[in-house]
Amino acid sequence: ASDVYKRQVEEMLSSYKKMYRCHKSFIVNFDYIYKYNRTEIELNTGETVLISRRKYNEFCELYTRQLFE
Repeated sequence: ASDVYKRQVEEMLSSYKKMYRCHKSFIVNFDYIYKYNRTEIELNTGETVLISRRKYNEFCELYTRQLFE
């Protein structure tokens, strides 16, 4: 998919606090995260997606907030 399309999807999903673009190729729903480490996120479906080094700290902060809401 083109970068323009990806940005449009990201903008549409931005109002949903549980959605996060963790990598240029992936948007994840916090409700489906099983575990994560510095390089990847494992979903409760068994799939793994990459997490950008640049976005890791922001991801941790937002995900932690979501856990306690």
